[in-house]
Amino acid sequence: MLKIVICDDEVIFTETMKEALAREFGLHGLQCEYSCYTDGKNLLQKVGQTEPEDFPDLIFLDISMPGTTGMDVAKKLREKKQNQKIVFVTAYDHLVFEALHYYPLQFLRKSCLKEDLPGIIQEYINRREEKKIFFRYKRGTEYRNLDTEEMIYLSHFQHAITIHLNGKEKERFRGSIQECEKQLQIPGFIKINQGCIANIRYCRRINARNSTITMENGAILSVSRECMEKTKREYMRRWK
Repeated sequence: MLKIVICDDEVIFTETMKEALAREFGLHGLQCEYSCYTDGKNLLQKVGQTEPEDFPDLIFLDISMPGTTGMDVAKKLREKKQNQKIVFVTAYDHLVFEALHYYPLQFLRKSCLKEDLPGIIQEYINRREEKKIFFRYKRGTEYRNLDTEEMIYLSHFQHAITIHLNGKEKERFRGSIQECEKQLQIPGFIKINQGCIANIRYCRRINARNSTITMENGAILSVSRECMEKTKREYMRRWK
């Protein structure tokens, strides 16, 4: 699930923007979680507490806002090397030239939302495809690569691994959970018991009393006693 930020002091436009983004990303089969801010100061406070791997995937940032402007925010994000996740939003075309200094992903004109947005989303998706992390496995005599962002969890039973995917059929192959764990030393993936590795991005609820977590697809997974604290820490870190 993508994390999208909209920062604009015009509340009505923010809602319009969120609807347009949901529609456009939906056409590409992508789901998003939205965070909205009405000023740059609050956005910077939140970003300052965010770990690099949990940073928003895309920020739609109004250039001209009272107080902390979009330019101010972009300056700080450039220091964090996150400026290429910015789409500057503006009602004033002359500000575009000044904003080029921050090397954003794109510019969106408020008056041309419907015309500009599809191309911006497509460019983002194209760049995102180049940075995917793939899980490699062998099925029969064929090697396959699977985008890790699509993986909800992996389970092991009788020498076989089942990969439960977001909105797709399951994948099965012969293998061990230890082999999978070696590949999945990336943020978000946790071995929650001896036979299961979960992608915490898809975790929706933790029940410490029953030692279970509930995933976005409705699956309820058992968490071993020794893995519960680590699982809770990762969950809180990703959704704080």
